[in-house]
Amino acid sequence: MPVVIRVTRRGRINSQNRKFKLFKPTALGRPAELIAKPGIKSLNRYTPVGKKYPTPEGKLTVVGDNGLTSSKKKLGLVCDRCHQDPDLFQDLFYCTKSNLDNNKVPCACCGQFNWTEAQYILLIKREIELRGPDCHYQFRAFDGGTINSDIMVSFINRNNGEIVKCNDGSVWWCLIDNFLGGQWDPVTAKIRTSEKTRIDDETLTQKFIENGALLPGGRVKRILEKEIEGQDAYFFVEVTCPTCECDEFVQANVGPAIFRSRLSNMSEGKKPCRCSNDYNYSQKEREYMVKKRLKKLEGEWCGWEAYTGNANSSTFNWICRKKHTCNTNLSAFLNMAVSCSKCSELQQASRGFGYGYIPGRELEPDNVYLKLYRQKKTNVLFVKVGRAFDEEFREKCYARDFCAELIDTLWSAQALHRDCYDIEQAIINKFENFRPTLPNIKKSRETFISTISGELVRYAIKQTEKLNRK
Repeated sequence: MPVVIRVTRRGRINSQNRKFKLFKPTALGRPAELIAKPGIKSLNRYTPVGKKYPTPEGKLTVVGDNGLTSSKKKLGLVCDRCHQDPDLFQDLFYCTKSNLDNNKVPCACCGQFNWTEAQYILLIKREIELRGPDCHYQFRAFDGGTINSDIMVSFINRNNGEIVKCNDGSVWWCLIDNFLGGQWDPVTAKIRTSEKTRIDDETLTQKFIENGALLPGGRVKRILEKEIEGQDAYFFVEVTCPTCECDEFVQANVGPAIFRSRLSNMSEGKKPCRCSNDYNYSQKEREYMVKKRLKKLEGEWCGWEAYTGNANSSTFNWICRKKHTCNTNLSAFLNMAVSCSKCSELQQASRGFGYGYIPGRELEPDNVYLKLYRQKKTNVLFVKVGRAFDEEFREKCYARDFCAELIDTLWSAQALHRDCYDIEQAIINKFENFRPTLPNIKKSRETFISTISGELVRYAIKQTEKLNRK
């Protein structure tokens, strides 16, 4: 026997229903014949002949016993489902009365039936017949283990007489239940999958228009290359969208007019083009979008500071119309209308705003706090002072802006907005020489090194006590 044993599919296929398809009820009178079988002993008064027990698929009828007594006594049973197949089930089923009373079924109607080697071989032959003339398998051998649902089976290719093998040339061994459940060897399965997916382009186009993955007027074309991204090309299609094939990106020569997509994604209704909210824009497309908005702002593009492929972590440099040099997050610029921070500060100051101070809300309740953070990539600890009407919302902003996670709230207080602002500014001015260095993060006047966290808390408490004495 070969040494290499391969299971080509994880887990076990539930082949119970499949096995029933392999039963051949060609002898519909079989149960009656067995009941009338000569030599069957009459049962005693405790187990009268003719008593019936239900099964998941039919019923069992008592027709005799094994001739023994006491705990060794077993009833002889006929199943009106299983015994319709005389080739597969030639004898009575035997079981104790206590097991029957506890719904423990001894026939193949249950999922725990113990098949014999001869029965498995017959089921395999029937499975091969059921698969039709294209099935080239011929039973070869079991792997030599105990005959049960865990036994492995191998085959010969009856077209050429060779052993059926895997892609790497090793013998293909398959769990018997998986084979009876419809599994094929990897080489054949790949060919069958290819044949199943060979749908003409017009049919695919109509299918994807109906499920919303393609706009009416769009086209789908199969890719004829052998391999894409390490996978067979029949998993992919080229898609032409009537809207995107001539949009501004194509006109500017920065984006594609034809899109490549997996069949599985389009089958789920996912658009592969720029019409989708989940479209992954290229660097050229992003740069075009930024320059388009800069033109409206009368700004000047200076180049990428860092482009990661993710808008949330990419930044670029530019100069505003008032000649301020800016470094801006890509997502914030395109999705949240963020522009020059210096111009924004000057505008707020002219309206009475400054570093978060909001005229008109001086007497509203506010929160001020000191929180300990850890930057995710570098594990650098730092303390952040802040104030917010909506502390939960600001927490999400900090996590994004500093690429950090909250470790602990060191101190917090609630007071009027004007008082919270005064405490925050006092802390910022007192410890301005203790700013941390956070890689890839713009310096902030509201952050401090973690080693002075005790001093920060004591000073914050002192400021609060001073406020209470007023």
